[in-house]
Amino acid sequence: MDKFCILPIVMIITGLSLGAIGLANNLNNNANKLEVIEINKTNYGSGISSPGNLTVSKKNEPTILALTPNTQIEIAVAGASTSPLSSIIEEIYVYKNEIVSGVSLSPIIEEEFHYNFNKKNKEIAVIDDPLETTEFDVDTPVVVEPDSAPIYSPPPAISLPPSTPDESPEEIIVPPVEATSTAQLMINNFEVYDISNKGAKIFWQTNLDATSSILFGTSTEYNLIVESTTATTSLDIVLDNLMPDQDYHIKLSVVASDGQSISTEDAIFHTTDKANYVVISEIKISGETVSDEWIELYNPTGNIVDLSGWSLKRKSKSGSEYNLVSSGSFAGSIWAHGYFLITHKIDYMGTTTADLFYSSKSYAVASNNTVLLYDNNDLLVDKVGYGEANDFEEYVFSENPDSQQSLERKAQKSATAESMALGGADELSGNALDTDNNFSDFILQDNPSPQNSEFVSESI
Repeated sequence: MDKFCILPIVMIITGLSLGAIGLANNLNNNANKLEVIEINKTNYGSGISSPGNLTVSKKNEPTILALTPNTQIEIAVAGASTSPLSSIIEEIYVYKNEIVSGVSLSPIIEEEFHYNFNKKNKEIAVIDDPLETTEFDVDTPVVVEPDSAPIYSPPPAISLPPSTPDESPEEIIVPPVEATSTAQLMINNFEVYDISNKGAKIFWQTNLDATSSILFGTSTEYNLIVESTTATTSLDIVLDNLMPDQDYHIKLSVVASDGQSISTEDAIFHTTDKANYVVISEIKISGETVSDEWIELYNPTGNIVDLSGWSLKRKSKSGSEYNLVSSGSFAGSIWAHGYFLITHKIDYMGTTTADLFYSSKSYAVASNNTVLLYDNNDLLVDKVGYGEANDFEEYVFSENPDSQQSLERKAQKSATAESMALGGADELSGNALDTDNNFSDFILQDNPSPQNSEFVSESI
């Protein structure tokens, strides 16, 4: 059986112009020749190409290949079948760059791939293992095709190993190729945190610069959206004006600058029923006198809050708004999980010391009012409407407290006047419930007990 081996090269080259090259010289027999021709050039991606050349010669005269990635070539043997191929040319040495998609192997892996020929069988085979043999007819072309598109930046010069101990093949010079990034866009992190009764924070992170859209809502219709048009690999976003004690559906969609896009699956987070800001915790509108009154504030957060420049106001049934403590008079701080007591300037008869007085002795709350708390930017922080007030959160607290009662914010939904009173289960649980519903967030307290900044802090 007469055979010879071809060790082929698989290289992928963008835009390479490799002309059909033939070996025209006669080898033992003028009727036989070896041809290397280009077919089926396929562009797998962008890259920098440079001219290449290929020569094929007899044994002991090395093949020289100088190519850049992204072209398929066909190696074919043509000629009369009257003479054994081994008498025409015994071996051709061709070397392969081993390239794995997504991984650059450095330097080149030099590996032999054998093609064995037999005039009698009409089949071809590529043998990855040089120790195996499969025969096929010399008239059938051998097509060398890549398994996948490469990501590879070859070194400037690689020396071929000798095919036999006494041979010294020449160098392959491979021009450097700029690697094209085909990294797949991935969302590495997507987190909803610091969830409160009216807001939440969102953090996401990607492996590529991307713009984002956060879709959310109380159903999978996602009727709310927050978009960022600045491409970045990470972003922190605050969602506000959410409803307390509510399930929210949320998903993240990101688009990379190269057009890739990806979205997360639907996720659900639940807003709390507790405030994370200073609230109006208790109101007493009268006592031994019509102006024996006080308003208590509670800080459910873990930080001291400076109240300088804040203001406290009331709104009448008709809708007119009046100062109780003006922004210029408001001073002091409220401890984390602590209280702050504001009283009438002269008519307060309680034994608990006031932290702050009304700005004027003429200022007073009354029945059917709304009490409003503003921060130092004149933004509304909290409000409580009672009786026949025309301003309130969702539902008004329908009763006016009498001279022996106060209107007290609950610690939790299940709290009652008894559990909130001295010695009750919720006595030291704070006053943080805020579902934006004055009717369900407050109770009438028959045993009012105002607290100031000197009282022991109460956790939620």
